[in-house]
Amino acid sequence: MLRTSSRIHFCFLAHTDLALLLFLICVPSIWGIPPAVVFNGVATVLDMGSAALNHPKGVAVDSAGNVFIADTAHHQIVHVTPGGNASAMTITGLSTGLSGPEGLALDDAGNVFIADTGNNRIVMVNSSGAGSVVDLGGLTLNSQRGVAIDAAGSLFISDTGNNRIVKLPSGGAAAGFTISGLGTALSAPVGLSVDVAGNLYIADSGNNRIVKVTAGGAGSAITISGLGTTLSGPTGVALDLFGNVYVADSGNNRVVRITPAGAGSVLSTNSLTFNTPTATAVDVFRGSVCR
Repeated sequence: MLRTSSRIHFCFLAHTDLALLLFLICVPSIWGIPPAVVFNGVATVLDMGSAALNHPKGVAVDSAGNVFIADTAHHQIVHVTPGGNASAMTITGLSTGLSGPEGLALDDAGNVFIADTGNNRIVMVNSSGAGSVVDLGGLTLNSQRGVAIDAAGSLFISDTGNNRIVKLPSGGAAAGFTISGLGTALSAPVGLSVDVAGNLYIADSGNNRIVKVTAGGAGSAITISGLGTTLSGPTGVALDLFGNVYVADSGNNRVVRITPAGAGSVLSTNSLTFNTPTATAVDVFRGSVCR
């Protein structure tokens, strides 16, 4: 008898219509057979209570199910607990408050890394709420909009205004990340995500593409089949455990899923429509939920 199990993925999307959407994704699998992702077509707006958002442009989820939102026009980070309680994060120790924060990333220690876009800096906030500016050793950022962290603790920054990616290795010095084999240089990169193998995915907004860079620095544009309409100014990128890539296709007001084989599809959102979606994040509930 074949035994089946399922995981539930929650895909979060920040978009400029002042809302955060939640998609429910069922991932059924048969033992010994790779799972496939099936969207159930349910999209809902998260109830933020009194913590109304204003043009959110970043979202991240930790392993406990806490959601962190870059509430960009309010110059703050909003924390939503697994129980649904939303509140602005209190950050201590910064001489200057956040200004138009966008990208967010989380490490295994519970630190939140913030692309503090208006201040051209990266801020780290620990689990106690103490904030500090990440030391980049004199390297100057220009309107950076995305951050990501790999399993080794290396921090990647989309230095958007300088059309490059900056890498800060754990215990090392920050420098421009050399990407070989692209042909066309990055143009206004925004969202970043790293998979379990250490590959970096870049929403190369100005070139209307998603770029994959191996841990060794070899870059290539992802070839997407089956979409019909090409990407337009993508700004957000996230991955699930099975290698599917979720893209905030901002210029087309949609979210696109790309399988490891390169097949593209548009997420179904019921009757909800998007207004310039900007960021995506995937939360994985690791327990089996149906059999």
